[in-house]
Amino acid sequence: MSYKVRIHRRVEKFLKGLPKVEKRRIKSLVLSLENPYDVSHVKIKGEVGVYRARTGKYRVLYTIFEEERLVLVLKADKRGKIYR
Repeated sequence: MSYKVRIHRRVEKFLKGLPKVEKRRIKSLVLSLENPYDVSHVKIKGEVGVYRARTGKYRVLYTIFEEERLVLVLKADKRGKIYR
């Protein structure tokens, strides 16, 4: 069973400013989150229920809501900026 993926407005805004190649790579990662446990992900220390997935020099932070079968993409940015 797949999960529904929702993208926060700040992530959509961030994607608009990226080159096409990077945008396509991140969108591909986000679409693969329909099966969030098939994606190589790491739990973020110090956060409750927040995971990260990596694609190139970019990171995508998301949380999984099991009851609603929903994945909410919270933030996407370069490695040096995303954890601030």
